[in-house]
Amino acid sequence: MKKQLLFMVCCLFFLMSSIFSANAQDLSEEAIRIVNENLDNFFPITMLEEKYDRKAPSLFGNLGPDTATETNTNDTRNLLLFANPDGVSAYGLTEKVNVRSSKNFYYSADITPNDLYPQSESGCYIGYINDNPSYNAEKEPVKTTSLVLSDAIYLESRSDEGLVSERKKLADLQNPQTNLMIVRLAGETLLFADGELIGTYHDELNGPFSLRYGAVVYAEGEVADCSFDNLTVREVMK
Repeated sequence: MKKQLLFMVCCLFFLMSSIFSANAQDLSEEAIRIVNENLDNFFPITMLEEKYDRKAPSLFGNLGPDTATETNTNDTRNLLLFANPDGVSAYGLTEKVNVRSSKNFYYSADITPNDLYPQSESGCYIGYINDNPSYNAEKEPVKTTSLVLSDAIYLESRSDEGLVSERKKLADLQNPQTNLMIVRLAGETLLFADGELIGTYHDELNGPFSLRYGAVVYAEGEVADCSFDNLTVREVMK
């Protein structure tokens, strides 16, 4: 039975690799449908399931002289970022996910923006980055890709210098809590909110990638208060 499952997963993976290679800039509805209907088959290995049921006291800090941060765990993982806006600087309070870097992954979390002020200038996010050059033979430029909950749901990419190179609105907010999911498979990225596909992305990167989540305030942002729960990372069959 296990051999049959492994064979089926391998066949699906190679099928999607060929489809994605042929449609790198414009994924077909059929390719997206196959991935969406076979997520459990493509990603059978659970690397992490974090429900934050162990409490941890608050830790205070800052990202610079004009910022203050607070992190704690109390049934959810909570990140609070204050900033004194100067119209220029942006700050991100980031936590890395403790799993190995991977080229193919399924990454999701329930996110609650407790307070975003102004809402359009702050947000909560999950994302990935190819930040491990020792494993990156092609020496790709370091790039961060994120799904951001702000006044809407955005796809955002940043260069190694921290400059936003792309910011695209994908969907309106529907609920106080939103499940965001990033699926990366065969070089393509599919983006979901509450189980619904909201976008696809092709960044021409090979990885491997490490995963992260956090709170961000932009040039005019003052407060980003974010809670994360049910963080899940799954991987393809090796």
